[in-house]
Amino acid sequence: MTFPTPPQQVASFFDATPPTQGEIGAQFDEFSRAIKEILGFLRTFVRSDGALLNASIGKEQISPEIGAEIAKTAVTMVENALLSLKTDVSSAKSASLDAHAVLAQVQALKNEAQQALNAAQEAKTELLRRWEFLQAHVFPFLTQKGPALRALPPQSPNLPMLTGEFAPGIGPSPTFETQYSGPPESVPMTVEDTGGDASYTGVLYPQAGGFYGAGQNAGAVAVAADYAQVSIEWAEHMPDTIPGNVLAATGVTGQHWSSRWWATQAAAAFGGQMAYLYLGPQPFPPTTTPAGGTIPVGAIYYDTTLNGTYVWNGTAWEPFNTPQKAATSVLFYAATAGETNFVLTTPDMFGNAAQALLADGSQGIEVWLNGARLTPTQGTVVNDFSVNVATSTVTLAEATQAGAVLAVDVLTPASAFAPSNVALVKIKIVPDGTTTTFPLIDYSNNPYHSVNAAQFLVAVDGVPQNPGLDYTMSGDGNSIVFSTAPAADSTAFAVIAY
Repeated sequence: MTFPTPPQQVASFFDATPPTQGEIGAQFDEFSRAIKEILGFLRTFVRSDGALLNASIGKEQISPEIGAEIAKTAVTMVENALLSLKTDVSSAKSASLDAHAVLAQVQALKNEAQQALNAAQEAKTELLRRWEFLQAHVFPFLTQKGPALRALPPQSPNLPMLTGEFAPGIGPSPTFETQYSGPPESVPMTVEDTGGDASYTGVLYPQAGGFYGAGQNAGAVAVAADYAQVSIEWAEHMPDTIPGNVLAATGVTGQHWSSRWWATQAAAAFGGQMAYLYLGPQPFPPTTTPAGGTIPVGAIYYDTTLNGTYVWNGTAWEPFNTPQKAATSVLFYAATAGETNFVLTTPDMFGNAAQALLADGSQGIEVWLNGARLTPTQGTVVNDFSVNVATSTVTLAEATQAGAVLAVDVLTPASAFAPSNVALVKIKIVPDGTTTTFPLIDYSNNPYHSVNAAQFLVAVDGVPQNPGLDYTMSGDGNSIVFSTAPAADSTAFAVIAY
């Protein structure tokens, strides 16, 4: 294929006279032809991605130097391929050798498993043989000489093998020994009774003479008798620890006490104290113990007259299970904005007030703000509120908002109460239909003072009035104030407990 023809000049753009429109179009056509020929020429050896077209370069186009370099590279690649093939062949041979080794190990494991299976079969056969020995020589003797034994399961091919240190061939036997104290009465200890084994000495320890003394009648009986003795000692031995030579047959060491010993100790600990403290039923409080001694603190008796149990505290008999009396004052205060101090002796929103707090601080005080219980300050730990006993004041750590309701419960213990005389005084009230405030004076014009509306019993025409709702006390405590003026023709009755 020939090279493309270069574009020819059709119009001159450098003359004084500009080219015409037709000349300019013809020039563009010439350029378009040349460009198309160039693109067609390039397509013969260049692909659309810019790389050389496949098979566009032949042997004639390659220089001798490039041909030699390509041949050298090809030879190197062949040599590397041969080396890799040689390595693969060597690895295959090694893998074949490893497979033979694995097969040899599997065969060895198979042989060991067969040996273990044979050993298990032999152990099972030995166990069945010893079971037959027990049935033939031990169980009949115990049945004749002692209480009848419960029927034992018959010999069975499925009899489980024993496990533990006493199982045949499993684990070493203990190294300690103990001198057997002798069999129970009527159990002979002669050479004949040992199955003809003159070497039998009567020394008993785990697996003495073999499993249950196999081959020695007396040995088997001795082991069974010794275990029976161990069981007896575990249950009944007194008054100290179980002897070590008894427990040694079972491999148990250390100090141990019997069930009877523990039961005795428990009975002494509880029953002894109860016998010492309980004075029994009495028609009146006892002044001495039944033996005439001093009543110990914590002593108890049942009063058959009062039908109750009482306990001695060292100075008096107190009810054993009767709740102690106490009194609780419940106060409700309507807080103002920013208020923190609430004096409990000041009437609350219902006209109720608490007595001055006890100086010893023994009263329990609970404070609730808008239904949420607050946490008291204890020592140096500051919480929601604190109490000043001297002024009977509850102080909040944070100021309240207007309209908040503070509830205070004051619990006064029974010890704070003492017998006293209460005077009932009738307050003089003369209704006129308009007056709501009446001074606290009796019919002898003696004045009285109170800020606690709950101290009064008030009725109008026989209808009881509610303190804090129907009436309150004046701020100075010298007057009673009705929420509605009693009618002129009504009868008002007011009594103060003073």
